[in-house]
Amino acid sequence: MPTQIAPPPLHQPPAPRPAPASEPASAVPGPSGPDTSERESPVRARMTRMRTQPRPWDPSYFTTRANLAVLRRAIRAAGQRPRVVDVGCGAKPFAALLPAGAEHLGVDFDARTAADLVHDLNEALPLPSESAELVILSETLEHVHEPELVLAEAARLLVPGGQLFLSAPFAFPIHGRPFDYRRFTDYYYRRVGECHPLELVELEASNNVVSTPLLLVAQILQSAPLLPWWAKRPGWLALNGLAVVLELAGRRWWRSEGRIGLFLRMNPCGYAMRFRRRPG
Repeated sequence: MPTQIAPPPLHQPPAPRPAPASEPASAVPGPSGPDTSERESPVRARMTRMRTQPRPWDPSYFTTRANLAVLRRAIRAAGQRPRVVDVGCGAKPFAALLPAGAEHLGVDFDARTAADLVHDLNEALPLPSESAELVILSETLEHVHEPELVLAEAARLLVPGGQLFLSAPFAFPIHGRPFDYRRFTDYYYRRVGECHPLELVELEASNNVVSTPLLLVAQILQSAPLLPWWAKRPGWLALNGLAVVLELAGRRWWRSEGRIGLFLRMNPCGYAMRFRRRPG
């Protein structure tokens, strides 16, 4: 029985169904989309672990650590026992980060995920309005072809003052083929509040433009054939270490609105942001 978020009570969701070929699978990061076979299950486990426990020798260390910092602040702002709707939940990696007593409902396209509710995210969700203190949209918006509807649904589900956590890639390889449709700039996210009752609280770029080439090399190394995962770790550690040095060198200008600051923020690997539902 899917988790219920109350009050008000959720409508009884439809029975899980296999995802049709026209629907994308869950947005589990990785160069070749979701892993479903027993042979690939260790890869999926690593991808899930990297979402909440990033290590300096992980290929997605920079994007993951930036996402987690913003997500933790959103969770704190959502209250002690938040009702959470995780849209595009995949393996529900963030469940362990939620406080005790939180109600966590996972929604995804794919019945093979850990979703409590299998539903096309390009359609309105069968959940009541103002029924959650926190909505999570992590690495999901790029995989839907109706992003404005998804954002509208996230705003509808939130109580006034509720938190929306949103993370998305920018300079990042195509993944989840063939359901990877778009990359938005920070200018798009800054204007979300013009169309939806959402106020942007914070927006963080994962890294600066100087370190992006190194992090893309780390992603290329992830896809290298024949090399086992453990043999790639020294390369990832070296690339991430050099990226840390470059990030520290540009820290003075990172948040400035001058020419140098705008240059440093022009091509990050991804964005993490937090919105608040406006009253009314």
